[in-house]
This record gives sequence, C-alpha cells and structure tokens, in this order.
Amino acid sequence: WADAPDEPVVEKDEPDFIKNVLRIMARNEGDTLPVSAFKGVEDGTFPPGTTAYEKRGVAAFVPRWIKENCIQCNQCSFVCPHAAIRPILLTEEEAKNAPAAFETKPAIGKQLSGLAYRMQVTPLDCMGCEVCMNTCPSKEKALVMEPIDSQKEVEAANWEFAMTIPVKD
Repeated sequence: WADAPDEPVVEKDEPDFIKNVLRIMARNEGDTLPVSAFKGVEDGTFPPGTTAYEKRGVAAFVPRWIKENCIQCNQCSFVCPHAAIRPILLTEEEAKNAPAAFETKPAIGKQLSGLAYRMQVTPLDCMGCEVCMNTCPSKEKALVMEPIDSQKEVEAANWEFAMTIPVKD
C-alpha cells in the first residue's frame, strides 16, 4: 500500500470548507491545518451537507432493492444511520425522465394515487451495516446485500437522478 498510486485529483467547484478543510482531513493531513482554517466553526461542527462530497464507497456489500417484495413501509430508510437509502415518489412525468435502470412501482395509498415509488440506495455512502436489510418486515425481504461492484455504477447514477426529484409532502 505504501507504493500504491493515488487516483488523479479532479478539480471541482466545491465550497471553501470542502476544499480547504474536509479534503485535507480526508487525506489524513488534518494536523497541517492552521487554527484559522476553522474560523466560524470553532465549536467543531461541520456545515450541513458535507457528505455529498464524501462519496467513498467503503462497503464491500450494499443493499439491492427488490421492488416486487417491497411493502413500502420505509422502515429501512428510517433506520439507516447514514441516510444511504431513501424512498422516492415520482410523478408520471418524472418517471418518464428516469434512467432505464430506475425501476419503480405504483405508490400505495389513496393520497399517493398516480405517483410511482422507489427505494433508492446510494452505494457510495452505504457502510454495509445491513441494518436496513435486517429491519425489513416484508415476508420476502425487499433488500438483499450484493457486492458493491455489481451495484456501484448503475445505482450511483440512479441516486444522482433521485436527488433531483422534489420531495412530495
């Protein structure tokens, strides 16, 4: 590992805290940061939303949603400690614009008539703890753990699309 090559750094338009603090800390170089780097966050808090910039993909296995088995209880999403699995409701128009691999099923409930439902996993944020899978009350489990390599590419793209869908109250 000492001689393993680093992946090339791709410059992105990111907030100052991400570029000047978080990226440095992620490289285990936090001790090089001056005290002035923490101006405005002296209490040790991070600004909200920093995980959007930390797509690490550290889990060996991540959940795959089986739509046919899902009872739409959302318990898997409630218990996920990293918010790596979220229910998505789509209008007919939003569903038409979804990637081909973005499978949905009709949402259950009178108030959700006409909406499509999907439980979306972000494999790059998942820690592989299996809490979601073990919490699923469905007789035939709606989540199964799969190797991240089999899920990473397609589900990461599905996640990016899902995050563009407005929340339906």
